[in-house]
Amino acid sequence: MTAYYQQALEGTYDNHVLPFLWMKGESHKTIAEYLEKIAGADIHEVCLESRPHPDFCGEGWWRDLRFVIDECRQLGLKLWILDDAHFPTGFANGAVKEAVPELRKIVLTHRTFDIVGPTSAASIALANMLDKTERFYGVTFMQDGSPVDVAYRVIDDADGNPSRLVFDAPAGLTQACVMFTSGKTSYNEDYINMVDRASVAQLIDAVYEPHFEHLGDEFGKTILGFFSDEPGFANEKGTTGPDGISDTLIGKATAPLPWSAELERRLRAALGERYLAELPHLWDREPAGAHVRHVYMDIASTLYKECFCDQLGDWCRARGVQYIGHVIEDKDCHARLGVGAGHYFRAVGGQDMAGVDIVINQLVPGMDRGLHSYGRGVWDLEFYNYVLPKLGSSAAHLDPKKQGRCMAEVFGAFGWHEGLREMKWIADHFLVRGVNWFVPHAFSMAAFPDWDCPPHFYAHGQNPQFAHFGQLMSYMNRTASLLSGGRATTPVALLYHADAEWAGEANFMQHAASELMRAQVDFDIVPAEAFEDAGRYAVEIAADGSGFS
Repeated sequence: MTAYYQQALEGTYDNHVLPFLWMKGESHKTIAEYLEKIAGADIHEVCLESRPHPDFCGEGWWRDLRFVIDECRQLGLKLWILDDAHFPTGFANGAVKEAVPELRKIVLTHRTFDIVGPTSAASIALANMLDKTERFYGVTFMQDGSPVDVAYRVIDDADGNPSRLVFDAPAGLTQACVMFTSGKTSYNEDYINMVDRASVAQLIDAVYEPHFEHLGDEFGKTILGFFSDEPGFANEKGTTGPDGISDTLIGKATAPLPWSAELERRLRAALGERYLAELPHLWDREPAGAHVRHVYMDIASTLYKECFCDQLGDWCRARGVQYIGHVIEDKDCHARLGVGAGHYFRAVGGQDMAGVDIVINQLVPGMDRGLHSYGRGVWDLEFYNYVLPKLGSSAAHLDPKKQGRCMAEVFGAFGWHEGLREMKWIADHFLVRGVNWFVPHAFSMAAFPDWDCPPHFYAHGQNPQFAHFGQLMSYMNRTASLLSGGRATTPVALLYHADAEWAGEANFMQHAASELMRAQVDFDIVPAEAFEDAGRYAVEIAADGSGFS
């Protein structure tokens, strides 16, 4: 091991950097110039950002990609490829737009009606003129928050579709929670359904398989793998409150919820005969709903892992390439619905590296407490300083598949004020917290100045610091090599707060994490399910009874 360290210090080390190169249909001359600049900066892998290309998975894309591969062979570069035509991942290169209804995204939603009784033959219209995809799913009647038995019948229209709900309302105030499935989500409607395996397979069929068909001879050689960028449930976009916290937490009264036949089957099996009576609690935060909220999120996030991340990862590994990327972690989205993926550790479970990203001034030197305004809201600085990198490195430590590898997308959209000194500070921030792979954001071949998420590292020679950029890349490669291949030993396991938050009140990880790190006590964030995996993990009581190990 000492010889390995000496080699790294003397200049022999592995590559741990794979920056984005935005592909916008530029000339091959420009592409060649940029690949030369990348290779000349002691970078040996590059990740092609396919999002802005005008002909992704068309003849223009294959022509450009073959050119890139030929150039990379000459320069000693390897390739990663972003896996969709639009951001975030899940558009499936437009395939969902033409898909049959059963392969499109579906959500479970509801409307609540108040009825003062006794009222005979009360009637509720089930047809929704604003949403032709909506289908009646079921109804639960409640009084004083508790389910009551009310007989009802559904009247169909001339086409056989449910039209009206008719029932005799008992005395007092009765609430009818009428539930529907729907294909309308108001956010990324033409995206795959993350809790349906066949729907997710559209992404494989539309993007992954064509790459293998055209370039399978380069898989595992020049092409190292695929990168998913910020996939999530996409049942709604969600908004941000004044405290900077996303409101996509399960229990939101107006939320459409991810849905599929398999999710329904598992939820019915878990809840038993009181299935319909429990469902209304998915839209409240009352203590009585703790169980059903937790059960729902547990199933939904497990299906996300199985249907999306595992399916893509397994496809890649079967063809000799790797699968990497990251989800949206900020504003506690890592444990929520909407743009989030429900459970960070499950969301990256199928990947060969854990992944996170840091963007838009989410880290500010000297600021590690409170909320920081970034122009469109505020960032929780404790989270970015003390939790974000540790989420990734903890997943890398816990999952044998990842072999201790954690990637961070860094530097993106900070603005032109972000120079090499700040970049090095950001890199160090992640290196000392266990991150050992980096995706610098980004090389843009668009005409300077490109207003899309600067800074840009070369910028057609207009970035005056690019002459020294390679020194930073060498430093990151060398240091990440030195910090890889070992075994992390951490004295504290910090419980991942997702399960607690789904059920009710929760203390965010960042509060405990900040105190531990300020006291220089290292930790790994550990999800509750890890304690159930007796095959890999064990919990031992210290001999003096003072704690766990």
